[in-house]
Amino acid sequence: IDLDPMRLDVYNNAALLQARRGDLDGAARTLQRVVTMAPEFTDARRNLALVHLRGGNLEEAVRECGRGLVTDPRQPGLRYLLGQAY
Repeated sequence: IDLDPMRLDVYNNAALLQARRGDLDGAARTLQRVVTMAPEFTDARRNLALVHLRGGNLEEAVRECGRGLVTDPRQPGLRYLLGQAY
């Protein structure tokens, strides 16, 4: 996917569809590209943490939650996922 910096929300949503279809690796790759381009995009960080959590990669889920909470310490979704990972 060639990412248009103005449409990162579209790629975030596309990654959610990938995850729902069972393509967790593809979703993680898409979301990683999004957060690389926009590290402050906490929705994508939250979704990346969720993909890692669903895939059983708890350490990466915790790392992504931490990265997202640096940007937005009050993000409830990240706090919830962090609790789930522990």
